[in-house]
Amino acid sequence: MPDRREFLRTLLAVLGGALPGSAQGEPPVPRLQMRPDGGAELIWTSWLAQSPEVEWRAGAEPWCAARVTMEEMTAADSGLEASLFIGRAELGLMPPDSRVEYRMGGLSGVFRTPRPEETPIRFLVIGDSGSGSDEQALIAARMAAEPDVAFVLHTGDLAYPIGAVSDIRERYLQA
Repeated sequence: MPDRREFLRTLLAVLGGALPGSAQGEPPVPRLQMRPDGGAELIWTSWLAQSPEVEWRAGAEPWCAARVTMEEMTAADSGLEASLFIGRAELGLMPPDSRVEYRMGGLSGVFRTPRPEETPIRFLVIGDSGSGSDEQALIAARMAAEPDVAFVLHTGDLAYPIGAVSDIRERYLQA
């Protein structure tokens, strides 16, 4: 069983933009966090304290500047070799079921906001997805054929062949 620091180190490596031991200049990998009030924020980690400029827009609306903050997580708190910085860009209120674009430094991305609460959401759940057998390919084809799926929830055991953090990021968390 990993201790608290090892767990935090692994979690930051998988979800964040900076891998322990990786080049300290690599670009951040932002994640979207929807807030209960209908707003959203982009969250990322970086070895660098400087905050990038972040802009966003919903649909064809004009680009808006986001308020960016950077919070330091010291090496003593994280167990990493150096301080890590957690960046947050507040994107404001998001219209439901809309296409939203963002620009962050040299990165850009697109996401879709959730549908209104009364709209049913269809999703798929899978676990122990294996490493590419014929049976798994048939399941993947069935999943791809399902109409109107909002997301796929993976319950775990996807660390093939050996479960290294770099394998997980490369195979499963790339856009």
